[in-house]
Amino acid sequence: MKILKFIEDWKSNIFLVLVLAVLSITVIYLGINFISKWGVHKESYEKMIKAREEYNRFMISQKELPSNKLIAEYEAHAKEIRQIYDEIYKNFSRTKDQTDTALSALGYKQKLLLTQKEFQEKAKNKEMFIPVDLGFKELMGDKIPAEASIPLLTLQLDLVSMFMDLFIESGVERVENIIKRDYIKDPKYKTKLLFTFNFKTETQSLVKFLNFIQSRKEILVVENLSINTIPLDKFRLENKMGYLLEVSLDVLYIEL
Repeated sequence: MKILKFIEDWKSNIFLVLVLAVLSITVIYLGINFISKWGVHKESYEKMIKAREEYNRFMISQKELPSNKLIAEYEAHAKEIRQIYDEIYKNFSRTKDQTDTALSALGYKQKLLLTQKEFQEKAKNKEMFIPVDLGFKELMGDKIPAEASIPLLTLQLDLVSMFMDLFIESGVERVENIIKRDYIKDPKYKTKLLFTFNFKTETQSLVKFLNFIQSRKEILVVENLSINTIPLDKFRLENKMGYLLEVSLDVLYIEL
């Protein structure tokens, strides 16, 4: 009977029970929160005391307080160090990819046209033949690339520009065509791209070009090299110019 009476009393005072329950939960939460924060504050306080004691020991060993002049010199030196660090950090964080991928499709198109024009001028001055499109036939005329393709196209253009400079510096006579390919999937590498170049040159220029590739800081791997000797024509024979080589070369660009 007492149980039934308890249940009846509980039902009639349900609001009071709920209030007590909420208050109990709140008290428990505040207690746990206080204990955890007390532990953090206690640890911070102990660290502060320890640091102060070490400072006092240092000052006692020095037997004198640092002068305002010395403090100013230290602060100026620290500021200089921070400025140098900030510059180094900016240089490391300002990667080429971040700059290039910020290009819009129209911005990239402009960069491509300017690069093509620049190398046409360079080749003309060297009396050298190069493909007008530099291997970007799909973007000739008024065609604009898709925004999603800009990072890959930018990397390809930068690498083709590098190769073209090496061709010109090596004294290659003709670059017939350039074939670039999409990313090669390989879990071992961050980036893997393949380029094929077909060109005509003398032996000495070919050796120079291959040496330039091997001396680059980038990882460039010559995968396939095919060389055919072109028969001497009348002009080269009369001028004792030697044989011209027809070269097909696959170069792999790898980024770790």
